[in-house]
Order: sequence, then structure tokens, then C-alpha cells
Amino acid sequence: MTGISIILCCHNSAERLGETLKHLADQALPENIPCELVLVNNASTDDTIELARKEWAKHPAPIVLRVVDEENPGQVFARMRGVEEAHYEMIVFCDDDNRLIDNYLSIAWSLMSRNPRVGALGGQGIAESNVPLPGWFEANKSGYACGEQWPESGICTDKMFLWGAGLVTRKNILNKVFNPGFPMLSTGRKEGVVFSGDDMEICKRIILLGYDLYYDRSLVYKHFIPESKLTLNYLEQLNAGVLLATPVQRLYSYQIIRQRIPGLLLPILFIRHSFLYLLFRLGFPVGKRKPIINVLKVYTQGIRKIGKLHQAYQQIEKFSQQQ
Repeated sequence: MTGISIILCCHNSAERLGETLKHLADQALPENIPCELVLVNNASTDDTIELARKEWAKHPAPIVLRVVDEENPGQVFARMRGVEEAHYEMIVFCDDDNRLIDNYLSIAWSLMSRNPRVGALGGQGIAESNVPLPGWFEANKSGYACGEQWPESGICTDKMFLWGAGLVTRKNILNKVFNPGFPMLSTGRKEGVVFSGDDMEICKRIILLGYDLYYDRSLVYKHFIPESKLTLNYLEQLNAGVLLATPVQRLYSYQIIRQRIPGLLLPILFIRHSFLYLLFRLGFPVGKRKPIINVLKVYTQGIRKIGKLHQAYQQIEKFSQQQ
């Protein structure tokens, strides 16, 4: 159905949800376009739902609030549930700490309506906190989904992914991305690691289905980051999560390159997505090189996580053959 479904995934979100809901209620909607807010309660144990209903009742927004439950913990499972329950074609993923500017939905609607081959649309994140941002934050802000995602507005498929924060896409595409016949290889947090691969996998699956990624700097959201996530220890967890997800991402990148640029150039272009390139990039997470053995250990954990690499790659190949 024509319209907008905002999917808000919540796990014990009571402390940060008020401002997120206020910014959603203040959205300037496209004329005559229905909109709903699908709040996915992802195994919360606090009063997230009670608070959400009370907060939403304070705002006379034309957006309908619906609450659905997903007991399987993990953001990717919550997003799957949200997509399954969504009534409308345009899907907007809003994290519980994202504060979308008031014209976010209207800009997104216009861009997606004019560009049917765009499968996913991303915007620009601005960091906010209740404490001053540390000196190292600027060099590492992309790990927090903050800053610009591409040098200019336009097609950015070559980047191969967009941040999940504020991501705009289409229900008919996500029905294929989340096809149960091809289970996601990235399944969210495991063993206390801030696993960060599910939004990248979603975007790479969208590319494999033949769609483009698009970045627009006029799409702006504020990302509230609490003091607890502005420590070097948390930053190390973020970087470990990226490294843990890398074996899966390399397999997808290889298939995308094969699909887009077959032939003799393939081995040369794939160097950009190789393990050595990864080591170079992740060796300097905070300006100080990590011991190579630590990097290798986490990367090996990522390989064990997906099992046999060739079987995982065969699944990716079969996924890309969907019509």
C-alpha cells in the first residue's frame, strides 16, 4: 500500500525514547500520504511500551502508533518483525536514539518516489550527547553513524553500504532481503560484542537484487550518544564488532564485484576489499596500532561465526539469483 511505515526497534529504551518520539510526531508529512509508526518491542524488560504510549498520546500527530512484539533479541530480528508487520511500501528504520529533523519523511518520500531504482536511501548523522564529545570522536564518528556518508548527494552504490540509522527503503525489496529461504548471516549481538554487520548485509543484499544506494545530505538526523558509549573501551568494542562482521562482508563484496565487473579486473579491484586492506584500516582505531595478533583473533572468530566460508558464499550466490 502507498504510504510510510516507520519501524522503531526498542530494547529497554525507556530512558531515551521521549525525544525520539517527539521528533517523529513533529514530522511534516507528504500531502495525502498515510503514515504509521511500528514500534517493535524487542524483549524489553523495562517500561518501554507504557512510556511510549503515554508520550505518543501527548502529541496530536496524524501518525498511527502500533506496538508489536519480537521476543528473539537482536536488532535484525526486530527489523524483520517490523517489516513483516508494516502496512506501507516506504520503510524508514529509526533507531531509538535517532532524532529525525522535521522534514525527514517528506524529503525521503520525494527522493524515493522520483527514483524507483534506488533501493536504499541514507542521510547525515549529527552527534549529540549529555557530555562534551571526546577529542578522538571526530576521527571515529562514522562508527557511531555520524557525519556524511558520501562526498556529495547522489548514487553511492560503490560504497556498498549505508548506516542503518535513518535508513529508507522499500517493503517489496525487504521481503526479498529477509527471504527465510536465505537466512541472514549477520544476526546481531553475540557474547557481549557490539556486532555491526546486519545493516551492511541488508544494503549489500539490496545491491545484489539490482538496486542502487543513494545518499542525500539534506536528510539529517541527530544521534544521541550517552556518556557510557563515549569511552575508549566502547570504541574498542565497536571496532571489534566491525572486524567480527568482516568475513561476511568480504563475501558479499566479492559477489557484488563479480556481478558488476566480471573479467580480468576482478582480482585487482577486490584488493580494496581484501583482508590486508582491512588490517590496514582497522589497525589504527584510535590513532594507536593494535597488536596484529588481536586483530587476527577477532577476524578468526568472525570466520567461525559463519561456519564454512564456501557454503556461506554459495548461499550469497543463490540469493543474488532471486527474481
